[in-house]
Amino acid sequence: MFESEEALFTLGSLSTKPMNLDELRDHAQIEGRQPWSDLDLGKVLHGLHYLRLSSLIDYERDAGGRGRVFHITEAGRQQLSKWLLHGSLVKRPEYFHFDLVVNALRGLSQEERCKVISRRRSVVESAQKRAKALLKDQTSMSLVHHAILEHHLMLLPVELEWLDGLVKEMGGWDESPDAIHWEDTET
Repeated sequence: MFESEEALFTLGSLSTKPMNLDELRDHAQIEGRQPWSDLDLGKVLHGLHYLRLSSLIDYERDAGGRGRVFHITEAGRQQLSKWLLHGSLVKRPEYFHFDLVVNALRGLSQEERCKVISRRRSVVESAQKRAKALLKDQTSMSLVHHAILEHHLMLLPVELEWLDGLVKEMGGWDESPDAIHWEDTET
């Protein structure tokens, strides 16, 4: 099964409610003006066909019989859960914008949401430790690399705070975020 930003956006969006093309297009924007991700809406709309062929989504005709209202299938929910819990989406943030993961969280159970966020916290904390260690050993580091690491060290604590805020909005942790352990699924 393919993982793409467009597929993640579509499955995540449809996991909350069925949507027609206009609703999907509107959902990709904030206040109808600014996209909240670098999604290519053309690829989103084109990808609907492939998601349907893969049985991850389906559609019904609207009341007038002219338009399509898309919805996620059970196979689509399972695939979305698999991508979020066991795929590279959270662990390899350079490939996916975490905003797309957050959009898809609503389709998961409370326990699954907390696991995804806990996993992301671990990734961010690990990146923070690596950046601090690299800065300590800066004998041969270029000025540019030093500035990049400092930039990361400014942003990573903010992301940790943001993740904790997400958990509070969702109703809190069932257990301490440090108590949730991950089985590494990547080799």
